[in-house]
Amino acid sequence: TFLSQAGDHASGFQIYYSKTYDKWVFNRHAADTDDTKIVRAISKNTARAGVWTNVTGVYDATAKKIQLFVNGELQESVDFTSPWQAKGGLQIGRIYYKSSWQENAAGTIDDIRIWDRRIGADEAVDYGLRISD
Repeated sequence: TFLSQAGDHASGFQIYYSKTYDKWVFNRHAADTDDTKIVRAISKNTARAGVWTNVTGVYDATAKKIQLFVNGELQESVDFTSPWQAKGGLQIGRIYYKSSWQENAAGTIDDIRIWDRRIGADEAVDYGLRISD
């Protein structure tokens, strides 16, 4: 996990590399519970090791979707109809899930930017989260 925001039992969002899928993932937990459903937007291509990658997760409240951009290109847009607000701190390099800290990052994280509005593809390439292993 590279970036998340803690709730009481789960994180409100998570940007991470999935070893299972070998891809980048942006997810939202459907509820702040230990047994929450996970809604994922997954990259089209496998993640590349050893290169800087710009990864951006967007929640569009109007469209009720989460979107994942990699290097400014939209990867996937997925319905997310159960928004909730995590009230914990922004976490760099870990996630709070099932009431415990997990998934510590094993890469380099640089130039994190957080917005309080939806951004589009033109901004995603310039203002995402830069990650390298």
